[in-house]
Amino acid sequence: MNGVIDLCDSDEEDGVWQPSSPSRPPASKKPRLALGKFPLLRIGAKPVIVRTNGRDRPIPDSELPRHAPATILRNALPADKAEALLQLLLKESQETWKRGKWFVHGKEHVVPRDVGLYYLGIEPFVDGEEEPHRLLKPPDEMVEAAQLLSKLVTDARPAAHWNPTLALANRYDRGTDCVGWHSDHLNLLGPRPIILGLSLGATRNFKLRPVSVKSSSSKGKGNPKAKAKGATATAGKSATQQEKGSESAAVDDDAEDDMTVTIPMPHNTAVVMWDDCQEAWHHAVPRQADSTIGRHATAGLVRVSLTFRMARPEFGGANTKNCRCGRPTALRSRGGRYFLTCNPAGASKQCGFWEPCPWAQEEAERLKKELSEQSVST
Repeated sequence: MNGVIDLCDSDEEDGVWQPSSPSRPPASKKPRLALGKFPLLRIGAKPVIVRTNGRDRPIPDSELPRHAPATILRNALPADKAEALLQLLLKESQETWKRGKWFVHGKEHVVPRDVGLYYLGIEPFVDGEEEPHRLLKPPDEMVEAAQLLSKLVTDARPAAHWNPTLALANRYDRGTDCVGWHSDHLNLLGPRPIILGLSLGATRNFKLRPVSVKSSSSKGKGNPKAKAKGATATAGKSATQQEKGSESAAVDDDAEDDMTVTIPMPHNTAVVMWDDCQEAWHHAVPRQADSTIGRHATAGLVRVSLTFRMARPEFGGANTKNCRCGRPTALRSRGGRYFLTCNPAGASKQCGFWEPCPWAQEEAERLKKELSEQSVST
């Protein structure tokens, strides 16, 4: 039906009434008016849910970019390659992945999932935020998957020249295994990175929510510069931005604090996070009751995720700076402004270091301009 549903009655033909029973003639033989044709929005059995002001609304995959800087890829890999990669990683994760320990804001935390970090091709530089993970050599199946997924991304964004060089792997054995609200580190990736998350095995929920100005600016307590930067708000999105989902409204003063997007992630589903998704949005894989997890035929409750990302080593070297603790600083962004700060990961104490980061600001502006020019040309 070419993507439309015709609400015309099936008994009508060329506007002439055709009786279905001669004993019950109609009061009038005027033809009934057709109600017209409407777009058929395909919503899956477990659709994406957008929650705003306490109300849930299911949406088709195609509408996700209107709500968040992200895209869903169903059946991202050929089925046989996805299944082979899953079986390999189920075995390898038990042998080489581990549950690390982290110091954040002076407290030690055990990661509630098994983690491995793979380098794809050339071994990258590693900073303080990635040191807890031992770099692993990827199997051929992972390298091939990265190449296939890279093509999907570059087909959508040719100017991005996205070639993943790292894959962070997570294994979730049961519903209590999770990852809380966070954004991915920018030190290795630079501003506005493209990150693709591939889900294999059991179906778990992946969530996104905007970072509100009020909650993010409160993290700069005692630091007037951080407060000022955190309170910077962007203007409302243009109609073009809203349609393409290229920029986040997360840093607006009127941002919806309770706005969340829930994406069920069945086997062989990928989510691409674009643009300012790491700067202005948080994501999570929350805890779930085991009974609510979609079991995989062979993996059962186990979900394996691979998040592919492209390291930007050109931002190392002269661009790196140590804080007063003597450790490499962390690159952060709030309200569209980039800054370097004392890195809370792996440290029992923080020195309160903070300063603007001009090179990151310039790169972010360049990427935004590049995206705008690409949108105009297409």
